[in-house]
Amino acid sequence: KNHKFPAILVAKGPKTLFTINPTTDLKSIYSIVVEDNLVTNSQHHRIGTLFSDVYTPLGEIPTCQAGTDDLAGKVLCYPPNGRRLLYMFLGKWSGPASKLPPDKILSGWALEAIIWKPS
Repeated sequence: KNHKFPAILVAKGPKTLFTINPTTDLKSIYSIVVEDNLVTNSQHHRIGTLFSDVYTPLGEIPTCQAGTDDLAGKVLCYPPNGRRLLYMFLGKWSGPASKLPPDKILSGWALEAIIWKPS
């Protein structure tokens, strides 16, 4: 792939399941990005899970922000009960990429990636 740095891609056949990204000094893990719905987490969320299925059942209002640069047009949110993870959602919206979509629109967006950071 077009990685700007060395990364370890874990795949099953032609499908990338997740990517392990190193720190800039290449001495430890910077992040792990889950990219396929074959991988789930302890909260049973997987790629493709709708925003409303993650947050609405709990009645929780997530902490989210609009993506920037390479992540423009996406929304990053902390999952319920997790601060080392970020959920990246993608969906359709005609508004500016730098703003969060309204809740009604965001509720139909799907989980595109789960990002874990060690700290």
